[in-house]
Amino acid sequence: MIDGLFQACVDKWGTWSQLLMSMEEASEFIQGCSKVMRTQVGDIPPIEGLTEEMADLELMLEQLQYIFGLRAGVQDWKLKKIDRLEALLK
Repeated sequence: MIDGLFQACVDKWGTWSQLLMSMEEASEFIQGCSKVMRTQVGDIPPIEGLTEEMADLELMLEQLQYIFGLRAGVQDWKLKKIDRLEALLK
């Protein structure tokens, strides 16, 4: 079902437009992180809005995985990165 939605996006706007949108969403996520750091008071940062930016970015990243056939490769890299992180923590 989600692949059909992703394909409809590519059909309507094109691959490069979706790549550009991914870059825009990444930028908005970075701005959201900056805002959290800038406005933090005490130990708990204000994270309103950050969840929406994360969701937007995740959807665009998933869309790029679909478009370029990268799902398996991304999953493999995630597992490698998790293993590396675990090793660093030991």
